[in-house]
Amino acid sequence: MNEKNDQLDIESLSEVLVELQQEVQSIKGDVEKLRIAKLIDRLELFINEMNGVKQNVDQLQKGLTEMRKPATSKKTNYQSSEYSKLQRMLQSVQKDSSNHTNRKWNNPTTEITAIHSNKR
Repeated sequence: MNEKNDQLDIESLSEVLVELQQEVQSIKGDVEKLRIAKLIDRLELFINEMNGVKQNVDQLQKGLTEMRKPATSKKTNYQSSEYSKLQRMLQSVQKDSSNHTNRKWNNPTTEITAIHSNKR
């Protein structure tokens, strides 16, 4: 009878072992599903961040394109007239300063009254 009890115990343990193996496989599957779900969540966050970055890059490219476009004819005329005004102002200042310099050195009333030497 002892042998029969041992046999029943072995069969019972075998059944329990099979059930445990099935539960372990089920738990492994659940863990894998959780890992995949976490990975999917992280990927979604990454994709959303990349979409934001892409929008920023698109805006920057649009801004650069606008900056590279040639100015309209009205702006060009305004800029050239502003440039002309500045150029005329510079030329008049240069003429005034050269005339002032020429008057200073060509003035007949300028006399050299003394020469000082710093030698000691």
